[in-house]
Amino acid sequence: KEIFYRQIEDGLHTAAQMVVLRRWQVVLDIVGGSSRGKPITPQTPFLCFSMTKSFTGMCIHKLLEEGKIEWDAPIADYWPELGCNGKETATIRNVFHHQAGIPKRYMYHQIPYVPFWDRITRSVANLPAEFEPGTKTAYHLVNYGTIFGEVIRRVTGMPFPEYLRETILEPLGLDRTWIGKRPKGMERPLTLFASDPN
Repeated sequence: KEIFYRQIEDGLHTAAQMVVLRRWQVVLDIVGGSSRGKPITPQTPFLCFSMTKSFTGMCIHKLLEEGKIEWDAPIADYWPELGCNGKETATIRNVFHHQAGIPKRYMYHQIPYVPFWDRITRSVANLPAEFEPGTKTAYHLVNYGTIFGEVIRRVTGMPFPEYLRETILEPLGLDRTWIGKRPKGMERPLTLFASDPN
């Protein structure tokens, strides 16, 4: 607890929330700092980036558990358009291991497409493999979520954010967590800004 507040006082973080659970019981729930002069509360929404990989991963594990997909099946079995340009053998397991072969080439061209699902998935499907799937590990920054999000959509018929909400978030009571469009009535997440002037 002391380290948490000290890091805010030292300027390492301008704002933060931290919840610690032990054996499913909350043992620590603290907040600190502010954003643009507004104090942080336990209800303040934060933007989360690569943490959303855990959400797509949970959804994929649910489909695996239900027998709707298989660990070592080619992604192209569920999303045929992806099975081209050296990605034909990329499997569900390869994506989990960041070995699907398309870690980040053209990433900065794709980022503006993220709100447009059909466009981003078309772009990812057409990417050439940077290495043979399964032969190398390289962090799939954005493509991890796009690949799994589209597999979820193809298998369930539901957009990933909707499937996540219905099968994971709502049953767990996580009504202040979302992916994509902000729910009506929910306050905006914190504004991001660089604290380092350089």
